[in-house]
Amino acid sequence: MRRTIANLVLVFLVIASPARIWAQTDVDSILAFLPPILASIPGKASGVKVTIGTNTPQATQVIGSSGGTISVTTGILAGVTVVFPAGAVDQDTTITLSSNSGTLVPKSGTASGRLLDIHSSGATTFNEPIHVTVPYNKTLNVVPVPYHVDASGYMEPCQVTSINRTAGTITYDVFHTSLFTEIWAALTGEGGVTTYRPATNGFQIVNTGSPYNPGGECFGISAFAQWYFSNKAGGLYPRYMQDIPLQSGGTRKGQSIIATRAHTSLGQQWNSYIPAVTAQYNLTQEDIYVSIVNAIKNIKLPVMLYLKDKATAEHARHAVLAYDYYASSGAISINDPNYPGQVLTARYDGTTKKFLPYNGYAGIYLIGLGSFFTEPFENIYKDAESGFDGSGDAQVTITSHTFNQEVNQRTVTVVGKIESGQVLVTKVKLTLNGTTPFEAVVDAQGNFNVPVSLNYGENTIAFTTYGKNAKGFTVETPNNQLTPFKLKLVLNKAVILVTLTWNTNDTDLDLYVIDPTGDASWYQHKTTADGGQLDYDDTTGYGPEHWTLLDTNTVRWGQAYRVRVHYYSDHKSGTPTPPTIPSGYTINVLLYEGTANPVTLNYSGVLSSESTSNISPTATGADWATVVDIIPVQPTSGAQPQFIRDPSGTVKLLVPMTEEMLAPKKESPPRP
Repeated sequence: MRRTIANLVLVFLVIASPARIWAQTDVDSILAFLPPILASIPGKASGVKVTIGTNTPQATQVIGSSGGTISVTTGILAGVTVVFPAGAVDQDTTITLSSNSGTLVPKSGTASGRLLDIHSSGATTFNEPIHVTVPYNKTLNVVPVPYHVDASGYMEPCQVTSINRTAGTITYDVFHTSLFTEIWAALTGEGGVTTYRPATNGFQIVNTGSPYNPGGECFGISAFAQWYFSNKAGGLYPRYMQDIPLQSGGTRKGQSIIATRAHTSLGQQWNSYIPAVTAQYNLTQEDIYVSIVNAIKNIKLPVMLYLKDKATAEHARHAVLAYDYYASSGAISINDPNYPGQVLTARYDGTTKKFLPYNGYAGIYLIGLGSFFTEPFENIYKDAESGFDGSGDAQVTITSHTFNQEVNQRTVTVVGKIESGQVLVTKVKLTLNGTTPFEAVVDAQGNFNVPVSLNYGENTIAFTTYGKNAKGFTVETPNNQLTPFKLKLVLNKAVILVTLTWNTNDTDLDLYVIDPTGDASWYQHKTTADGGQLDYDDTTGYGPEHWTLLDTNTVRWGQAYRVRVHYYSDHKSGTPTPPTIPSGYTINVLLYEGTANPVTLNYSGVLSSESTSNISPTATGADWATVVDIIPVQPTSGAQPQFIRDPSGTVKLLVPMTEEMLAPKKESPPRP
């Protein structure tokens, strides 16, 4: 309906003034007459929509972490090649290339007649961009323009890396599984406009950056404005301008938080993606111009441009949106984040077939967001709609327990949800009683669950949240848990409690404790005859794993309990086998829990070798660490801990329990 109304108005005005050459002001005047219903429909609804059909598999292959290539030699996908660089997938993954029976009728250009579906048996996104090469008829005087097709059939341009006119092929990069196609764009064509306007659909804030991205956040601003116009009704410009408080003091506008979050999320893959963008330096400026205008004409959405000041320099880079173009003058309307609400213009000279300098930038290139997949902007939108829950910092909600709740299980799983603020939270660390860390990943929806091994009596749990900045470095981001969460364990006391944690995700380290009789607790034999028990085997990263000897079990006083750590696997695969990911481990030992003076000891180290076969409790090798021998001693007046090192280098720790320790631990009086 939106397109129909717009077309009727344009037809009427063209008939009324057939000889008139339309300019930017004319388009704005026309749009001003259109009814309010135009603002109630997402922008992509005006673009070309692919009718999606059924898939027919053409090639299937297992791709490992070392990468690989899949080629199709017959059928409609004949000549299609997909290259997976090393590290694109973490483990062996079955990839299927299929032809889709759908149809595409473009508004400008000619459909290739090919719909390529890339399907994975595992993750739907790749760690590194994969390279898709497809053939085209090199005798045609066209520019091949690739597109990603979403689940609804709408298109966005992909990132071209090369056009080989000698071989008759085009190569583009993608970060995710999906449906892809191409349009053969003519070198000459008519102008095209969208209904996007900077003072209605762009950001109102100026691109000044943030503490996370001090160099500016143009990429996030441009990308989110394009996404919002494409998927949401109404104008972005006046929205989310409320002041949002920060834990550190002061406030930030809601739009500023959106800009930081969007820029940070996209920037994490930029180092992998920038080669695909800079590969355009080898394309002609005519290729780039035709790709830009073909996308605007077909998808009816603004497209993102990458700007740089010199052909040989990478500094002074910038991202803007192009939303209208005029074939007669070569003018391209620009929404520049540095000039919110203003209409700027870039120009292409059809005679020299080159772009004229724009605002000090000599190079203009297309960024194909259709092949750039990161945190869904829908998540950021939902947080913005809720006013970021009244804070620009992460909001942590614990759903599994209440504050100061009594529990009767030593190991509990703390479950909750995190609403991200300026940075997408990807990891959370829970620090128990100020000493022992427990870490877990946070999923894309903000959910987390962290197993925590409690001590007898009151336990405090402090939350630390982490995300990645635009350069991909992990940074701490403030959260609302300023007061430690509390849980109270009501259970038998531990004479020895050993906790293993480590600092790498998707890795498997194992805790072993060998008691004085030679009986060992480990994942294949968790409980010894004396009652010492390993709680569970964490195989996916961070831990914790716990071994407990209670005061109700058999305690062999004056004899050694040996604590060991083994690196089982980092779950990497491929040929050749990639190097083992080094993993730093921490061993926390708590002795004489619940007494007047419990003893806490901490040990740490790094293991850089793994073995899935060298698993015997008495095994040796680079994949093993013997951490400490703990010798509990019965009460002796005035006794002090003693450290003894045996000839093999193992630390033997003699820890007497003094008579004073036998007195019950006094609970702190409540605060007035």
